[in-house]
Amino acid sequence: MRVAVPPPQLRPLLAIAAAAMPAVLAGVGFTAQTPEPCQASVSKLSIGLGSPDRVAVIGKKVFFTEPALGSIGVIHHGQPVSVADNLKAPTGIIARSPGKLIVVQQDLDRLTQINLATHRRHKLLQLGHGATDLGLEGIQAAPAKGIYVPNTGSGSLQLLTAAGRLKTLAKHLGRPVDAVSFRGGVAVADETGDAVWLVKKGKARVLAHLQEPDGLAVFDGALIASTLGDAALWEVRPQRWRLLYPFGEPEGLAPYRKSSLLLADGTQNRIYRIDHLASCMKQ
Repeated sequence: MRVAVPPPQLRPLLAIAAAAMPAVLAGVGFTAQTPEPCQASVSKLSIGLGSPDRVAVIGKKVFFTEPALGSIGVIHHGQPVSVADNLKAPTGIIARSPGKLIVVQQDLDRLTQINLATHRRHKLLQLGHGATDLGLEGIQAAPAKGIYVPNTGSGSLQLLTAAGRLKTLAKHLGRPVDAVSFRGGVAVADETGDAVWLVKKGKARVLAHLQEPDGLAVFDGALIASTLGDAALWEVRPQRWRLLYPFGEPEGLAPYRKSSLLLADGTQNRIYRIDHLASCMKQ
């Protein structure tokens, strides 16, 4: 997570390109560098509460984190509403049910479970900052009710099991900030190594080199990444291909309903909905 605003001098060029290219994203003004025909559209699902970081979807509910405010929001009738406050830089989030969330408190390097009905909070995992001055960032659900924990301090990928055991799956992954199940292994975004790794059977190999990958999601069978370095959305596998750009600060990703993808943009204070993205992929 960092502040990365697209250069203002690009705006006129993008406007010209948008007029010339068939793949224009509705209502946002971005252009799509994608195979023709590309029918992708980007629309605002909601504004955030200031600078949204990660998103989680459960049923019809969309939750998002606000690190600077120390809050978790939910989109209610197209508007952002805070459902939990006084957290220490909440980043990664998993929605176990509409009323039970698991969230990273980055400043504490801690995973916390929150019951929205009772407002009770329970510490699930406490780590140390390790080699970096930042704590955990992204988390994702793992099989058997586990949680993938990209440990930014130790540069490792860990798995928190449903029984509360912490297992190390791989080491030497730079600064891992997100992880998601993919093709029998786990894809990991390494922000400082400019890489997306695939961890399988205790070994890690590089799937692609990207500029500061931040968020990961599996969409329509493909691995998708958001990147801070070039403010873009990429298809990582089956083929490395830049799909959409430029956003402001593209971070958390989450599949939405049957054919959409959500993206949290911190500097634009937006939760974007991306539709028809499959038409732009090279897979």
